[in-house]
Amino acid sequence: MVGRQGVGAMSANGPGARSGSNSVNVRAFVTELAERERSREFKDPISAFTKFATGTSDKLERLDAKMKSARAAIAKATERKSSGELGDSTYYAETVAARMLISLQASLNAVYTAAKPSKDIFAVRRVGVVADKLAAVADELLMEMHYPHDDSLKQTLVEQNVKMARDAHADAVSSLQGVHDALGIQMAGFPEPANH
Repeated sequence: MVGRQGVGAMSANGPGARSGSNSVNVRAFVTELAERERSREFKDPISAFTKFATGTSDKLERLDAKMKSARAAIAKATERKSSGELGDSTYYAETVAARMLISLQASLNAVYTAAKPSKDIFAVRRVGVVADKLAAVADELLMEMHYPHDDSLKQTLVEQNVKMARDAHADAVSSLQGVHDALGIQMAGFPEPANH
């Protein structure tokens, strides 16, 4: 999974805190870290931008290569649903990560395209970090599951699959805090189940 890299443990309430203010502290920490990174100065900003843009482009290409697997996962799940192997909830659980990866990949490309003309090093680097994280967890997220007949066990597996995808989405969006909105890009939301 995409790690949160111990950010929660660095909150002002300490690692044992489980209060509602913990998420506020985490947000403040992430914001402070982002501001520090954004204010970093480079001796040769043009060369630095070129270097980071090339690295991010490579990471986006690696993530793009995972889209074939994501589309294949959706196609396979659709076949399994047509054959009666998957119901509505299991179909959602099997396709949610693929749909999330496809929509986030499009958002990341939009952010990258918007950041390039202004040579926004911070934005380009953030996109690279997120693309790298998503490419690293894509295979695990897209792994095919087989569900037991027991409804309780089936529901547990469905919830686990959805939670993994939701956590990866939340990590990606939080890593882009202060980037996509500044560029006027709306990040893709988490895919919800289709209404039947």
